[in-house]
Amino acid sequence: MLKRLNKIWKVLLLALTFVLGSTGFALAAENEIHISTESMEIRSEGKTGLRTISAIDKAYLEQLKAEGKEVTYGTVAVPASALEAAGGELQIGGSYALKGKAYKALEIPAEKNWKTTEEKVYYTGVLTGISGAGFNTRYAVRSYMKVDGQVFYGNTLVQSAYVTAQEMLNLRKCRQTRRNGSPKTCWMRVTLRRR
Repeated sequence: MLKRLNKIWKVLLLALTFVLGSTGFALAAENEIHISTESMEIRSEGKTGLRTISAIDKAYLEQLKAEGKEVTYGTVAVPASALEAAGGELQIGGSYALKGKAYKALEIPAEKNWKTTEEKVYYTGVLTGISGAGFNTRYAVRSYMKVDGQVFYGNTLVQSAYVTAQEMLNLRKCRQTRRNGSPKTCWMRVTLRRR
């Protein structure tokens, strides 16, 4: 009888370990970061502005869509000094006060995918209408993904268009491309410090 109880106890303990262990793995998988804010560059074609490039793990995005989940994604932005003064995190709908003025976070939904590779789906978010002194303003930008209404965030990048342009000139590296016989154009993607 004692041997039988000992076997039952071991089986129950083993079963409990599997149940709790698999739940732990499921929770860990849900908390993995599948989205990232990759870089920032100057947008020179069309409306001049500051373009951010973000990426989502392609396999994860395909899995969510296969499960029938509603998935949208984009970029959220605010002047960095307002975010830093408030001491909070950059979030959709956030409001950040600086010197008596409130700055509301700008949500920039991704209209289309910019580029797709075997591992990542890239999209852009562009701040346009920047002129004059606005190019020296530091902006905080952060990628986001909404899955059935629940929001997940990537990392935050902080940079100004002016500093981005300076880094582009200092590095003196560019990618030469020729499209449909047009003259070669030079552009640079600058990876920024992550917050």
